[in-house]
Amino acid sequence: MSTRISDVADALELAAGDATNWENACNIIGDYMGAEGVVFVPANPHFRGPWMSCSTALKKTLPEYLENEWHLHDPREAVTVKMLEDTIATDADIYPDRAARFEIPIYRDFLCRHNFGVVSGVKILTPNGYFGLFIHYANDHPGMCDEEYAKLLELQKLVEESVIKAHHTAHEKIAAFAQFFSGSESEVFVLDQHGAQTLRIDTHGKMVERNDLESLWPAEIRSQMHEELVDLCSSNSDLSLSTSYAFKENQDFITVLVIQAPSNLRHFFMPLKVVAIRTLCSDSVAIKQRRLSEEFELTNAEITATELLSSGNTPSSIATLLGLKASTVRQRLKTIFGKTDVSGQVELVALYNEL
Repeated sequence: MSTRISDVADALELAAGDATNWENACNIIGDYMGAEGVVFVPANPHFRGPWMSCSTALKKTLPEYLENEWHLHDPREAVTVKMLEDTIATDADIYPDRAARFEIPIYRDFLCRHNFGVVSGVKILTPNGYFGLFIHYANDHPGMCDEEYAKLLELQKLVEESVIKAHHTAHEKIAAFAQFFSGSESEVFVLDQHGAQTLRIDTHGKMVERNDLESLWPAEIRSQMHEELVDLCSSNSDLSLSTSYAFKENQDFITVLVIQAPSNLRHFFMPLKVVAIRTLCSDSVAIKQRRLSEEFELTNAEITATELLSSGNTPSSIATLLGLKASTVRQRLKTIFGKTDVSGQVELVALYNEL
């Protein structure tokens, strides 16, 4: 049975609630349009990179696309410009002579080789600017007909509705995520791929949309820490990386846990890349952290897992919190058990409380 617009609507509904479903939504859109591949691309080149979502077939070609640096000299930028002006555009609008178009290096050596040689795009308004929903058809596709034009306009409306819903849902989830730290004197900073702050959730759970990133780090280490932060922000979002820092500011002990945002919040159009949790620690917590480090040689990541376990979190909730696989957390805990010479979670929590 052929894919219907209702199937597309159902797939977009799932993607709006969980960003990990956008790839499947792209697959369904591709089936609906009779296309070989689908990709959402930021109209602003500065947002290119991790802020894309695409169908499975097209995703497989991205490593080659980047390795050969086609993104640095892609003549299809002209199609994006026309799409922003006219809502819908095709590469035939820019290069009407198909034979000549297929001799352009990126078409001849990349797109046509993967059977993605005919492209149409419709602009999608998001809270992070315009994106293009680009449909890649097979090389022998005759070009856009009236039916396909109507379908693209229909898709534009559905996708923009899903984007609005996803935007609100993601903010609700990031606020709920911050509640893991409620009552712990913690502030949550949400950052984009460039390490710039997009919003903050204070110790009372209030969401504040202003840039006060300078309060995350002490002035004397701010430049060094920001460089490390940008490296993490711009890394592969599929790696679920995390790191933590501890330092003294005035007379206070501070810890900063930096993690990639949970995968279900990483919508292609949203600048939610990394979460930094800054916590004011009591003297006793600081002493525990120092002893875990010095006496048992636990890493910062292992200390964080120990503290989260001791505060009542399960390995599964720790995995959700840190954006890791549950198996990764369990393996990390096994390493901690070995270093601290305990037999399991109960003994580890008891050891932590006795420090």
